[in-house]
Amino acid sequence: LDTLLLLHHAALDRHSIHAMIHHSTQELQSYLGNVLNEILALRHFEATLHAGIVSELERRDDIEQLKAERLARGEYAFTAADETRDKEKRKIFLQFLASRRADLNVWTRSYRGHVTTLILKLALHEEVSLQTLAFRLDYSDFYKRGDAKLHQPLTYQHKRLSEIGVDLAKKKLLDRTKK
Repeated sequence: LDTLLLLHHAALDRHSIHAMIHHSTQELQSYLGNVLNEILALRHFEATLHAGIVSELERRDDIEQLKAERLARGEYAFTAADETRDKEKRKIFLQFLASRRADLNVWTRSYRGHVTTLILKLALHEEVSLQTLAFRLDYSDFYKRGDAKLHQPLTYQHKRLSEIGVDLAKKKLLDRTKK
């Protein structure tokens, strides 16, 4: 019975590590939370950008409608004062877009940093399933190309390739000894 309980506790520990609810994975939970916070920040950014663009589009539609109404009444479609106001509004909108572009660049660097850190921490974890998760998260080596820290020899991919190399070397050695 004691052996069965020990095996059960070992299995529970293993599963809790895989689910990242084990005390040894609390740091990973924190990094995962950082990534989630960045995703939520992107949602807010998208909503702000969308609202600004829709507002500008509605303003421009209103101007076109005003032009059509004025032309129908036989007036000038666009006066100098209207043109000045329109230029000012367009300038404000372009500043809004420039600001959003800067925000997006900051967000991109922050998100990439958090994801890279998460992948590195997963890759360096002692649990192979979490190392595999790191490998899968960066399956195209996108983050690895951008950060030298992910080239460490402790990562899952390096270990896997090293084991393949060791296995091939052993096989060649065995083949030579058979001859």
